[in-house]
Amino acid sequence: LYNRFTIVYTIIIYLLLIFLISIFIGKNHEPFADEAQSYLIARDTSIYFYIKDLARQEGSPLLWFIWMKFLLFFGLPYSKVYLSSIIPNFLGVVVFVLKSPFNKITRYTFPLTYYVIYQYNVIARNYSFLLLAISLVAILYPSRHNKNILYTLLIIFLGSINIYTLILSGCLYLLFLYEQYKNNKIYCSSLILFTTFAIFTVYMLFPNMDNKYVQKWISGDKSIIYNIARNIVLFLGYGLVNSYIPVTIETSVLNCFGII
Repeated sequence: LYNRFTIVYTIIIYLLLIFLISIFIGKNHEPFADEAQSYLIARDTSIYFYIKDLARQEGSPLLWFIWMKFLLFFGLPYSKVYLSSIIPNFLGVVVFVLKSPFNKITRYTFPLTYYVIYQYNVIARNYSFLLLAISLVAILYPSRHNKNILYTLLIIFLGSINIYTLILSGCLYLLFLYEQYKNNKIYCSSLILFTTFAIFTVYMLFPNMDNKYVQKWISGDKSIIYNIARNIVLFLGYGLVNSYIPVTIETSVLNCFGII
């Protein structure tokens, strides 16, 4: 019993230290322009207008916008905007420390790494929900067939963070759907739920065709499909060039391909 209380108190003190360190870093962090932008959008924009117009320009699903709206409803000042990321990231740390299957060294050192203690922690951006969402999905994964609706909701939660996690959640659900197909048991409610979410989110985020980044992908002399395929190949080539060739040579090579 004594050892159990010692472990509990140690974990509480550790988590309290993580939280205090986070607050200290947050108070000394100067927000970036995009942090201010998300704060102002949440303050000045209705949910309807965000879904109808702004989401496709911002490229961010509803979760972060609603979270900021929620905090602003309770009077979050811009000077404490770092709390919008510290709270979900800290919840992710709590879940990771208490529920992850890793050894103690990993569980207690991982929250002190750069991304967890700073990047996803004090910078007020949507990826502050990432650790929490991934941890919850991982915890429920072994019992996903017995709790398919809850698992689907957690995948939706993951997919609501940003476009990258939307792709990840789509892949997870396709794998889940394939498992259902192999077991000859399709969870219709789960499928309808995720399909509705996916269609709504893609529609909400799909950029306008006059967007300069869209134009960069579809521009060319042939069909849109051909141009997209061509530009994907060039984009992958750009990644290789950017990784292995010095900047001066890289620029000339990219100019030859018409990428920059």
